[in-house]
Amino acid sequence: MRRRRLVWTFVAVVAVLFLLGNRLGSVYIDWLWFKSLGYTSVFWATFRAQWLVALAGGILFGAVTFFNLWLARGGLANLPLELVPEEWRRWFWRRRVSVILAAAAALVAFVAGLSVGSQWLTVLRFLHAQPYGGAPDPLFHRDAGFYVFRLPFWLLV
Repeated sequence: MRRRRLVWTFVAVVAVLFLLGNRLGSVYIDWLWFKSLGYTSVFWATFRAQWLVALAGGILFGAVTFFNLWLARGGLANLPLELVPEEWRRWFWRRRVSVILAAAAALVAFVAGLSVGSQWLTVLRFLHAQPYGGAPDPLFHRDAGFYVFRLPFWLLV
């Protein structure tokens, strides 16, 4: 049992390093470049923005996924499994389903967070949108700032 847990821990660490390895190298190179220019404060501000957007997106997607899987589990419990004894099914649904649902939601949250984190600039433009001050467009009567700052965010959502 302990050996199996050790193997699964090793597999999880290797998978995370595989997924994040390229990103970690890129972050280190960016840090070296900003440090050589004397703008480490700019690096840390963009780094914080990227990871806050990734964290918020991951938590949002993970919560929605977990909620949907939690709702769907009720239908799965009623599947006709004649070959599996009833007490085994009850034990499995009581003990393992919550762990499986949480693991699936965590995986979705991780992948979605990485994906949304790359769109950090779009989110910051939306949060700090400004009007362009020109005349609105003739068709939709929107300021040009809407198309530059707000529309890309809504398309991302």
